Order: sequence, then structure tokens, then C-alpha cells
Amino acid sequence: MRPRILVLSGGPYHPVAAQFALLQEDLGERAEIVCHPVVAGVDDFELEDELYCNVQIAPGMDFTVHAWAPYHGLRLPMIVTAEGGRVSGAGRTAFLANGHDLKALDCEGFRRAAVNTLSWLLSE
Repeated sequence: MRPRILVLSGGPYHPVAAQFALLQEDLGERAEIVCHPVVAGVDDFELEDELYCNVQIAPGMDFTVHAWAPYHGLRLPMIVTAEGGRVSGAGRTAFLANGHDLKALDCEGFRRAAVNTLSWLLSE
């Protein structure tokens, strides 16, 4: 039997930790209009951490990828949010792929994204 977290998350895995860049989604001219609170004041940044591969979102979940990391020709989602969900009354959801250990907190961009995300999740 698969652990429930793998059923919910789709069974992501990650390679060993490496240095990589985290890039915000290019929104072009719409950037000012759709800048999400979780990435407000966060510039592209680099850090050493593990990347999640094969991240899967539950079917029917309306989500937005705010930042991604390039990895062997792929664009791996690194900051993802959703409002609502598959059940009535579902609230907000956020996925931050970084933060496997405390070294991630040495990165100002990650710290800002984490604080922004907590603020957004707890706001009304």
C-alpha cells in the first residue's frame, strides 16, 4: 500500500542536492496585473537544494505556477498556489519545493517567498 502522502502528491522524487536557479514565470505585459502575493518582492534566485521531479497536481485542481527551475531540459515547478479545490469549502494551497534543510534559509529569495506564502495562506 502506498503511503497517503504519495497518493495525494502523485509520488514526486528528487535527485541529489545541486546548485540551481529559481526563475519566476514570465508573465510578459500581464506581470503587474497578476503578480501573486507569494512572489511579491522576490527576484529570481539561486540556491543549493534538492529539486522535486514528477510533481503532479490533483486532477481538477486549478493551480498557478509562479516560479520554476530549469533541470535537464525540463521546467520543474518550484512555487505553486491554488485556491479552492476538489471539495466544497477547500481553502488555499501552496507548494514550495525548496527548504529541505536550514541552508535554504540562507537565501534571501527563499526566505521572502516562504514568509509571503505563510502570510497568504493565513490571510482571509
